[in-house]
Amino acid sequence: MINKLMWFFAFAFTLFAFVGCTTQQKESSEFKVQDSESAERIQKLIKQLDDNDQKVRENATNELILIGKPAVPYVEKALSIRDAEVVWRAKVILNVLGVKFSDSLLKWYPDIYRDLSTDNAKMRFKILQKITEMDENSIPQYNVMSEDVAGVIGVVLRDGGKGLSEMEKQIICAIAEGAHCGWRRKVPASIPYIRNLLKDRMAYVRGCAAEALATLGAKEAIPDIKDLLNDKDKYVRSDAAIALGELGAKELIPEIRKLLKDNDTYVHEYAALALGKLGAKEAIPEIRELLNDDNAFVRSGAAIALGELGAKDAIDDIKTLLLINESDTDNMIHGCAGIALAKLGSIDYISEEVVENIKSILANDGSYACYTYYYKYAEDALRQLGVSEEEIEKMKNQK
Repeated sequence: MINKLMWFFAFAFTLFAFVGCTTQQKESSEFKVQDSESAERIQKLIKQLDDNDQKVRENATNELILIGKPAVPYVEKALSIRDAEVVWRAKVILNVLGVKFSDSLLKWYPDIYRDLSTDNAKMRFKILQKITEMDENSIPQYNVMSEDVAGVIGVVLRDGGKGLSEMEKQIICAIAEGAHCGWRRKVPASIPYIRNLLKDRMAYVRGCAAEALATLGAKEAIPDIKDLLNDKDKYVRSDAAIALGELGAKELIPEIRKLLKDNDTYVHEYAALALGKLGAKEAIPEIRELLNDDNAFVRSGAAIALGELGAKDAIDDIKTLLLINESDTDNMIHGCAGIALAKLGSIDYISEEVVENIKSILANDGSYACYTYYYKYAEDALRQLGVSEEEIEKMKNQK
């Protein structure tokens, strides 16, 4: 009886193994047929990238993107085809497929890969705006991650932002540094893409890129930003100086110090602020001279810088700024002088009126561009002067 049972189980095991092997071979065979069909389909789509009909070309591009990774080897081969249209579309496909989006974004926006494949830069920009919407509590409305935003920024700027306006590129920089009204979170992964904008043909964009990179702490961009210290545009030179100050580029103090003698007085203000950030005490004598400059903004920047540098010998000179009553910029000058005096420990010289001047700097809506660099100084001074955190936050939220 036992022998019969052993024979039965041996036979059953052999039969099961045979059937399983046959099934596996069948499934493998079916997979190869399916893979072969997919390959033929992909190759057909590759050929359509050069079709005379633009709609056919676009549909082929979109379908290859939807196929995803299986199409990558074939698309990469297409890069060697001597046809500008095919090569360009192949690059578009590879760029888009190189971006990995979060599951939450894909659940909300499943067609994002297809939509980003458009050669219309403004349409790609609209997609960026769409995914960076936040609610009143500064929380992404669709669980979009910062990495998702970086990926879209990369696709939008894949050709350097060709076709985008100056304002649109500025908005991209603002989104990257978390300073846009619609997006309040920093996007560090966007640094490589924003860095490319430092060479943009539009001066304003170069300056915005430098500012964004500084906010993101992109020390790897210091060499590129350094080149902007010699930019032909005064605003770019100024933004570069401030950015390098924010990034702690102490090795560039000599170069930034030269800007105190720049042909344009506008640059002097920012150079002084940057040197203050960098702790360049060797520049105190030159910065102190700027307290007598004809330009109110230069005097204000010099005062702030001297406060940062701990220049107690300049206290009397800074106090004289509180006596100026000549123009509509006096409140700013008084506020900056107050900030400097607070930093230098001379709180007794700061009246209630001057405290209000400092508050006006923090609550400013950006009407004066330079104010944006003074917000943190004003915030720290007000805290030192005993203004409550609640009031400080309220003023910050007014902007």
